[in-house]
Amino acid sequence: MSLSRTGTIEGEFAGLTPLRFSPPVEARFETEGLFERIRLAQATLFAAIFLYDIFLLADWMILPDVLGPLAVMRLGVFTPLTLLMIWILPRRTRTWQVDGLLVGGCFLSVLMPSTIISFSASHYVATYQLGSMLIIFYMVLVQRVRFRMAVIGMALIVLTQISTVARRPEVDAPTFWYIVVFYLIAAAIILLGSFVLERTERYGFLQRLRVESMIERNAEMARTDQLTGLFNRHHLATIGADLIPKRDTQSLGALLIDIDHFKRFNDTQGHLAGDRCIRTVSDLVREMLVPANENKPPLGTAVRFGAKSSSCCCQAWMQRGPPRSGRPSAGAWKASGFRIPASDRTPW
Repeated sequence: MSLSRTGTIEGEFAGLTPLRFSPPVEARFETEGLFERIRLAQATLFAAIFLYDIFLLADWMILPDVLGPLAVMRLGVFTPLTLLMIWILPRRTRTWQVDGLLVGGCFLSVLMPSTIISFSASHYVATYQLGSMLIIFYMVLVQRVRFRMAVIGMALIVLTQISTVARRPEVDAPTFWYIVVFYLIAAAIILLGSFVLERTERYGFLQRLRVESMIERNAEMARTDQLTGLFNRHHLATIGADLIPKRDTQSLGALLIDIDHFKRFNDTQGHLAGDRCIRTVSDLVREMLVPANENKPPLGTAVRFGAKSSSCCCQAWMQRGPPRSGRPSAGAWKASGFRIPASDRTPW
């Protein structure tokens, strides 16, 4: 998809704060980075499996009474599910699908141990629950899920943690509310970081589009005549080698269309009228190259060759000699609506 208008891209900067571009730009933003996003997610998930399972050491130290269920959960449930997720990720075609899998995996990695430790008699459960902050950091800073998905994942994890702590008899009211405030403030700070990360990513994306648009526009100006919109001689010199037939069954025809008495017309009618005349002739030449079947490519390439002439280079397939139609018809000239004062003649 080409976004060739710099003005359109400039308008997209207004979408940085709501983290939403217009549909075509948003689609390109999501599509271009999807492959790299999936590749990075797979690599970091392998690291997550190792780190999550090594946390069994902490389980053994402070929750020995539920070590067995936690070991089964980490090694027998979480690890296979994460490997399955790694296999599924390349088969996703949308960013929200990838982020949904990652957020779901992070939520399960908190929910499963929280459910098991509810049956523990240890007095360190509230302290143990703080380990979920590591999973939150992993979700937001390592996997870098989109901000809206991060909000959903954060809400699920924080609610799970608060509800688990609330059921612990050893946690008194001041401690409970301290934990609640701690989680809410930490979640707000982390979500603020998620917002800044995505906004920075979107800003960099628009900056790249702006540069691409400027390069595309400069290239178009370098190969296009400003007055007529036709290609210029520089472009003809660039593509000239490609126009030469590659097989004996092909032929190349070149037509030079000159505007008769143009100097006299320009002197008597003025330069603005002369420019309109050149543009009208150029439009007619361009129309000559439009194929009858719109599914076929143009019949040739129109080039403004000199100050008052247009060169029409046509490549004809399976045909000897130049194209049969060497100039626009008088009817086409009259249909254009352009008139030469005191004359019904065509300018060629």
